[in-house]
Amino acid sequence: ASVDDMHQERWKPSGQNHPAMLQQPRIPPTVDNSTNISRESQSIVNKEEFLRDLVEQKAKSAAIDDFDKDSNVPDGDTSCFATCTTSEMEDDLLKGTYTYEPEEGGEDNYGALTSCVGTRWYRAPELLYGSTNYGIEVDLWSLGCIFAELFSLEALFPGASDIDQLARIFNVLGNLTEETFPGCSTLPDFKMISFCKIEEPTGLDSCLPNCSPDELLIVKKLLCHDPASRATAMELLHDKYLNEEPLPVPISELRIPSSKFAVDEDSPGDFYGYQEGSSDSDLE
Repeated sequence: ASVDDMHQERWKPSGQNHPAMLQQPRIPPTVDNSTNISRESQSIVNKEEFLRDLVEQKAKSAAIDDFDKDSNVPDGDTSCFATCTTSEMEDDLLKGTYTYEPEEGGEDNYGALTSCVGTRWYRAPELLYGSTNYGIEVDLWSLGCIFAELFSLEALFPGASDIDQLARIFNVLGNLTEETFPGCSTLPDFKMISFCKIEEPTGLDSCLPNCSPDELLIVKKLLCHDPASRATAMELLHDKYLNEEPLPVPISELRIPSSKFAVDEDSPGDFYGYQEGSSDSDLE
């Protein structure tokens, strides 16, 4: 048989007790083709190494992608009101952004904190500037955003990126300065991002035109640049808004959606198995 005929021969049974195996044509080496055979063998080895390297690189890329998703690097379209001064940024962004040096005694109380917490739309300014030294004041800011959304039925600061989020906040409340937030210049990313001065901020009154004075006041008490100026949870419990008519409805009187629980929506009934005065505490 000729060499061409041997190349066309592909599948041959290797025996009655074995399935058909792919058989490569055997060509006796000669002076002319010995070099080609050596090159083909080397090519097979190189392909195996290439595939192994490719698998390793894909695994590393996937790990980096997962890491980037949880990072605090601003993403999305940046606002036209902000410019990033790259001269103050380090070459190794990952090293500069994610290295955390706990303050003395801080780790014992809270552990190593991160600025990338909470949903962006409800994130306090100090978190957007990379602060890792914060307290429950960041939750009070989020509560103010939620109150505003409940009153207006739309998000107050729906930022597309961290920088855009800051721009939206400043457009309403004004720029972040040492006067509005003492110590803000020491925030990790404060000097890396600069914003044009907002001469006439929109104000919460314009954003919440249909709110009553009491509703507007409770939002203003929470949405303050300075964390120390935000109302505490105890102060909110004594706020006029929560202590005048209409008062909060007792849990036993809340209406149950009939579409899900097949119960008449006007019936007081139990709310998710809750009965007023009852308790599921293991201590009783």
